[in-house]
Amino acid sequence: MMFRYASLILLLLFAPAAHADQLDGLSVLGIIIPGFIIAALSFLAMIVSALFRFSRTPSSPNTILNVSAIVFMLTIVFVLIGIGLSQVDSGFLLFCGILIAVGFFFLYMNNFHRTMDLHDLVLEPTIEADLNHLFEFQKDPEGVHMAAFTAPNPSDKMAYLTKWSKLIQAPNIVMFTYHLNDQIVGSVVHFEMMGETNVSYWIDRRHWNKGIATQGLKMFLGKTSKRPLHARTAVDNYGSQRVLEKCGFVKIRTEKAFANARQAEIEEFVYILR
Repeated sequence: MMFRYASLILLLLFAPAAHADQLDGLSVLGIIIPGFIIAALSFLAMIVSALFRFSRTPSSPNTILNVSAIVFMLTIVFVLIGIGLSQVDSGFLLFCGILIAVGFFFLYMNNFHRTMDLHDLVLEPTIEADLNHLFEFQKDPEGVHMAAFTAPNPSDKMAYLTKWSKLIQAPNIVMFTYHLNDQIVGSVVHFEMMGETNVSYWIDRRHWNKGIATQGLKMFLGKTSKRPLHARTAVDNYGSQRVLEKCGFVKIRTEKAFANARQAEIEEFVYILR
């Protein structure tokens, strides 16, 4: 989303160059040649990332495809602005229009496939065989930093397996594993803590920004009648906050607690779903 806003801002800043009085002394070739080089590179990135994206590989570069398609379309617009629309014949305009339509097509197909992916998301009760996969997810450095409130040593596999192999058997723990196209991509759980039922989830970082956390949590909430449910997230974990709010959770307070991943006391938001 940040890239989209940045692209729009650049377009607004560049738009005045379309006026002839602001083109004085400006080499048209200085815009056309770099413009088409950028367009060609972004088009190549769009095609390559689309091949991975539409093949639905685990590492589908969703963001790269979106950004490259937007850069491609905006670059074509910049070239037209740089040339000056009044100086372009209808054939060239039609050609550029087709290129922009191609960019929109890739954006549409990308989001269409993302929606189709979510239809394939399945929640199954977590079993002991799942834990090896889930362990690999929860030791990812970026994921650990964002989660903040983690185990003292997320790389300790024995401690993780010993703890969770017991917890998934506990009657007060409800835990599901996310499966997408027959691959494990994350998990969600609710557990008792300080007299509250708390929800926690973790998504394989390769599958971030695909809507899986939101869709998976919505599906999980449909499988448990437990209410109210609480959730906690570091104040700088904006992605998790958006997930909770999309699923109906409401922020009720801010607390401070020690975060193992940050080795410091930090603020966290507390959410509730009644």
